[in-house]
Amino acid sequence: MTRARSTINLLLSLLAIFLSGCSSLAPSALTGTDRVNVYFATTRQFSATRNPDSAFLNRATPNERFRLGTAVVDIPLPHYEGSPRGVKISAFKPGLEQAGLTPGEFHRLVKAEAQNQRRPVIVFVHGFNNGFESAAHRAAIFTHDLQPDVAAKPIIFSWPSEGKLLGYSSDEDSALLNQDRAREFLDLIRDRGALSPIVLIGHSMGGRVLTYALRDLALIRNGHWPPIRQPMFAHLILLEPDVNTDYFNENLVRMRALCVHVTVYASSHDRALRLSQLLHGFQREGEFSTASLAKGIDVIDASAAKTDFIGHAYDGPQLFNDIRELLHGRTMEQRLGTTLTKNPGSGAFALVK
Repeated sequence: MTRARSTINLLLSLLAIFLSGCSSLAPSALTGTDRVNVYFATTRQFSATRNPDSAFLNRATPNERFRLGTAVVDIPLPHYEGSPRGVKISAFKPGLEQAGLTPGEFHRLVKAEAQNQRRPVIVFVHGFNNGFESAAHRAAIFTHDLQPDVAAKPIIFSWPSEGKLLGYSSDEDSALLNQDRAREFLDLIRDRGALSPIVLIGHSMGGRVLTYALRDLALIRNGHWPPIRQPMFAHLILLEPDVNTDYFNENLVRMRALCVHVTVYASSHDRALRLSQLLHGFQREGEFSTASLAKGIDVIDASAAKTDFIGHAYDGPQLFNDIRELLHGRTMEQRLGTTLTKNPGSGAFALVK
């Protein structure tokens, strides 16, 4: 009976996660539409007969083959900070009937974006039960709401989540199968001659995709002679990571070697990750009570930014304001009193309420 009740609660909780939305207290004052071009790399199949917002399917390409291009995302104004309401993909460049960008073209465009804008580029990797369109929407929202502190065009890596509430186990396998492609993607977007001004953001199971890929990149680099010491990416930000805490700790050194800063936003009331822990029997990095507090990473309690019943989605002003401060190079201590508070007993840092 206890197991059955836990299963029912899991399903209800996961359902609530993906039916819920996020919004801030007040929308922007502008009206009209803001258009964001999102570079994408995906191993999803596509259908040219569908409208742009549903053209990429929840099935993998043969051998997880890449497709590269640009999605045009429209954000209606006024816009609540962090809210996906009304956001949609309106077009692709090149169009779906074309082959898309070559890896060389994709790399040159991404590199030019970082150099011309002189601002960091957002790279977003989605989690469980997310379609291509939701990843593109969220990357566009991050970029729109973090202006003028980030480059105008974000990037997504979209792996073929099954897009079903009961597809959790299938998505876990898909994330694992896309490990090589995620590594190739990160290798493709980085600047080989210097530190890439890139902010890697992984949400939930997307945190696994990123940590798998970074681990592989580090292992490959460790076999290089002479040794390469320079980091590849400016930031790694994990939001509610559905990542085994022990795995995270074992590979932390590798991630720190590749990324200048590693920041984890966790929560003390993330019911989805508690249920994930129940299923796996291992602690999850996105639960603040069990998150790694190892030296070399910043762990921030995002409980105050709870925006849904489950506590697994907290996009909004508190999160975005702290990320802005992070991108400006301010340490957690320097952000005290503005975007962060500190527990006098435990010394833990938390988003302001």
